[in-house]
Amino acid sequence: MAIEMKNVGEAFHPSIFIADELEARGWSLDDLAQRMPGDFGVNRLALDFYMTIGAETPTMRLGESAAGIAAAFDVSPELFLNLEKAWVEHPTTKAMALKELN
Repeated sequence: MAIEMKNVGEAFHPSIFIADELEARGWSLDDLAQRMPGDFGVNRLALDFYMTIGAETPTMRLGESAAGIAAAFDVSPELFLNLEKAWVEHPTTKAMALKELN
């Protein structure tokens, strides 16, 4: 499933989608980390970083966590990778990334 962002104002950080899904399911970050394959502690730490500073740190990526989150939500990892790609390619995010690197 590919999400196409035509209007540059439509891009948002994937953590917003993740937070919305957690709320809709009545899950906490612990619940999500537990439902992801792999080590709970590693999952929880990755989620903590991504959910708290991910939107402020344009160089931080989901990486392999996308597959774990997708498995927990029973969706394709491409959903999260496409959300992230749209957000990373958004002009505002690009400007933040340049500022972060300088």
